[in-house]
Amino acid sequence: MTEKELSLLMYEYMIKNPGVITDRFIILVLGGKNSANIHAVPSDYAFKEGDIILLDFCAYYKNYWSDITRCLFLGEVGNDKLAEIYEIVLGANLAAIEKVKPGVKAWEVDKAARDYITNAGYGEQFLHRTGHGLGLDIHEEPFISASNDITLTEGMVFTIEPGIYLPGIGGVRIEDDVLVTKEGHRVLTKTSKKLEDHIIKCSK
Repeated sequence: MTEKELSLLMYEYMIKNPGVITDRFIILVLGGKNSANIHAVPSDYAFKEGDIILLDFCAYYKNYWSDITRCLFLGEVGNDKLAEIYEIVLGANLAAIEKVKPGVKAWEVDKAARDYITNAGYGEQFLHRTGHGLGLDIHEEPFISASNDITLTEGMVFTIEPGIYLPGIGGVRIEDDVLVTKEGHRVLTKTSKKLEDHIIKCSK
């Protein structure tokens, strides 16, 4: 199966759900070394055993957007470096989420993720902001970036999506949707983030 074929399969599955709207051009499927390119689009690359597969996709339901990224490993984790950075990115994701509550600045949430990755030695490989707001638009305030001084308030929804990208090896990004609550936060994304839950069997 190729990146394009999997992207189309996901699109066809999603639009069968009543009320769900999406666009096949925002279903990002990147396999192997392609996952290190944050500007890539699905190609004719055919997956092979041991590959990482980065999935980043969105859906629109009752006027509101969602967004999620997960990384799968086909058969096994084919590279120890990818296993290492997966755990680092997961730690950064959790550190940023833990920071979320009313009164905190957007840059403080970004800093929590960025510091975690930098302290692990991969600061220069974290190539984008930590997140963006979700709602009537797929990218809106609050942008979770190092330069955004906006204060988080109850009811805001945004993504937390740190990543590490290693050219020639692959990239890892883990993205959740997070709601700011009166007392703190609630993670709206329900799927597991444990590495062992993202190793999928190869069909022969």
